[in-house]
Amino acid sequence: MRILFLTLCTVACAFTNPQINAIRLLSSRLVLPPLVVVHDVVMKEGFAFTDASRIHVYIDAHKLRCCPNTFHNVVAHELHHTMGAEHTDNTPVMKYAVQTTRDGLVFEDSFKFDM
Repeated sequence: MRILFLTLCTVACAFTNPQINAIRLLSSRLVLPPLVVVHDVVMKEGFAFTDASRIHVYIDAHKLRCCPNTFHNVVAHELHHTMGAEHTDNTPVMKYAVQTTRDGLVFEDSFKFDM
């Protein structure tokens, strides 16, 4: 299993060490395709998505930097997409959505998905 960490944006952005550790931990516990690339990107809307190829995962790590449990859950959700999971699968990890205030601030989850 190979995971590449790339930065594709016009401003400096990078996963923090705890975020990298969360990605590596989840990647080691899940049966992922042979190659999955996790990108830290600046997103105007949303927090993360997986492209149609199911190879590239895009996460705005900066928006989730103060919420390690929420970051973990977002990564778990997106990595499940790389394995072919869909929102209609009716599993807790695929029904997951980031909770925010009216001002767009992210709530820290009180749990982490156990993989």
